Amino acid sequence: MNAIRRSALLYALSSLIIALFLYFKELDDVQYIFLILSSTTIIYSKIKLQDKTDLGLMFIFSILIISQWDLFFTGTILFYIFIYLIHKESYQMDELQSIIHNNIWNNTSEILFVKDKELRYKIVNHGWRDLFGLSEDQYNGKTDTDLFQPEIVNSIQTTDRIAIKHGEHSFIHSVIDKDNKQKYMVVLKQAIFDKKGNFMGLFGIARDITELEEIKQYLIKQNSILEKAFEFTQNAIFIKTPDSRYTYVNKAYCDIHNKAYDEIIGKSDFDLFDEETAEMFTKVDKELIKNGKKIIRQVTINFNNKQYTTITTKDLLKDSDGQILGIIGVSQDISEIKSMERQIMEAEKLHSIETLAGGIAHDLNNILTGVQGYSSILLMELEHPEYTEYLNNIINSTKYASRLISKLLIYSRKQKDQIVNLNINSLIHDTYELLKPTIKKNISIHFNLFSTGIISGDPAHIGQVIMNLMLNSAEAIKGDGEIVLETENVVIDDLRRFRFISEMASIGEYVKFRINDTGIGIAEDKLSIIFEPFYSGKERAGAKSGTGLGLSIVLNVVKSHSGLLDIVSELGKGTSICIYFPLEKNISKTNEESFKEIYTGKGTILIVDDEKNILKILTSMLEKLGYTVISTTNGYDAVELYKDNKSTIKGVIIDLLMPEIDGYQTLNELLRINPDVKSILCSGFGRQEGIDNLLERGFKGFIAKPFDIETVSIRIHELFN
Repeated sequence: MNAIRRSALLYALSSLIIALFLYFKELDDVQYIFLILSSTTIIYSKIKLQDKTDLGLMFIFSILIISQWDLFFTGTILFYIFIYLIHKESYQMDELQSIIHNNIWNNTSEILFVKDKELRYKIVNHGWRDLFGLSEDQYNGKTDTDLFQPEIVNSIQTTDRIAIKHGEHSFIHSVIDKDNKQKYMVVLKQAIFDKKGNFMGLFGIARDITELEEIKQYLIKQNSILEKAFEFTQNAIFIKTPDSRYTYVNKAYCDIHNKAYDEIIGKSDFDLFDEETAEMFTKVDKELIKNGKKIIRQVTINFNNKQYTTITTKDLLKDSDGQILGIIGVSQDISEIKSMERQIMEAEKLHSIETLAGGIAHDLNNILTGVQGYSSILLMELEHPEYTEYLNNIINSTKYASRLISKLLIYSRKQKDQIVNLNINSLIHDTYELLKPTIKKNISIHFNLFSTGIISGDPAHIGQVIMNLMLNSAEAIKGDGEIVLETENVVIDDLRRFRFISEMASIGEYVKFRINDTGIGIAEDKLSIIFEPFYSGKERAGAKSGTGLGLSIVLNVVKSHSGLLDIVSELGKGTSICIYFPLEKNISKTNEESFKEIYTGKGTILIVDDEKNILKILTSMLEKLGYTVISTTNGYDAVELYKDNKSTIKGVIIDLLMPEIDGYQTLNELLRINPDVKSILCSGFGRQEGIDNLLERGFKGFIAKPFDIETVSIRIHELFN
């Protein structure tokens, strides 16, 4: 009921009271006027003070004054004093409300607004007007549809309905301010209802959280980048609680454990590892919490049927007050690196063995030189048939031993690359003879060598291929088994079916070499990568030792010889590797020399060798051939001897390896004395890499140890003719 209705009712009630008094009691004019004034004052007070004046009490007080006329003047004064005091309090409350309204409503930093029941804006404060830049005429009586963009209106109206339904609610709104900038607001909306529960309007209070929202978005973006970095890295990253329960792990950690993220979170090390490993990890965690210093440890563990070697760094996570929140760790799997280190160590060990083999071969050749040399001299002197047979047997044995040593030099990489015509069947047999003592007795070897073709290549490299494949096959066989070596001539008309193809390969005739074994076999997905350098031997059948380069060398040799390679394998059944070398059609004559004649001569020969035995045998041979010999064990002495006998010395035989100065340095000194000096290089290493260069830089001939008198006579004859 509004104020007008209340006033009308009060006037009617006052008139009724006055009429009753006039009817029952006669009043004089003064009493009558007082009654009218008091009634009007009551009505005014009732309206002004909004039900705060006790209407009934005032009417009773007025009637008492009229009834007791002698109290008229005193009562009237008290009555108006009472009215004044009530009105004074009311005015003070109105003034206080006005002050509060102006200072709080318009001066607050919050944004305030009131909507009516039609959700039209009725009252807003300065904060609201400043945000949108609207005057009272522009917003008063307007709806959100009249003021804002459609996408914003939909959000505001939706939250209005929620607030009306639930009484109050808080939301985050995105709005556009007067400068066309996006703002984020947190808004509390309160529905207003009357005493009967009828909806009267909506009150709202909002705060600008744009800066906080921008910080939030920035942190979300940075967190996303950090998460991507964590997921991208191959290192396992984890976070634990102080009591060693996992609260975060990255993808790499999940992959190692072969578990989903949710299967790890909340678990401890005892849930994921064996007891011994878990105790080791938790012990490190406790040490870290106790000492507060970062810990870096290298550990090797057996996990998921694999051996892992990791370097793990652990540190504490703390808040701004220094309180421990948890433990963060990063584990780098260095298993492959450790494997490569072992392989490199094996390669270095093999290199040392190669060097040792070369040195031993050199010394053996020196020994065999004496045996073969003296035997060949005796053969010239003796005519007894039985002794001749014995000496020939000794010479043939030394030649056979020399060939074995030559093969050792090939496999110890002491021989220079040579492209010659060769029979792969002979190379297979020679390689087998070298490896035979190392192959387990429970492995049988079968040869089906049907190829009649000749290939062109480096015997050292192709021999290395055969050796590596035979060793791999032997190591792949765990119990009894067999290895079959086969060769045959084939015609290739389609290169696409081969797994590995040399860029220089073409269709045509090839010599096929196949090696089959009954070993443990190789998984299909490993057949291509086993030929990569340093591929882990522990994952490849038959490659558990060596340099880790065996099959890589095989493939490189095949490609460098214009060849083809294919491989077939099945786990538990064995492996078959086929290699194809182009058939050589231009067959050159063999380089083997058959010495039917011994050449004699005259003149002085200077011999330089640090082995006195070699000096003696060479001296004997040359003297038998008719030459005069001057000898020394030192390069410096040789230079001095040459200076003193320059006019008589016809030629020089120089050993390659000597103390103080070697054979090449000795030759350089001799060339300074006589640029036309005729010299022969002598070495127990054979034609290893570098010999041909020396022959091009001054030496006129070469004698390989061991040698016989026939070889020496021919080389001296070639030098002087």
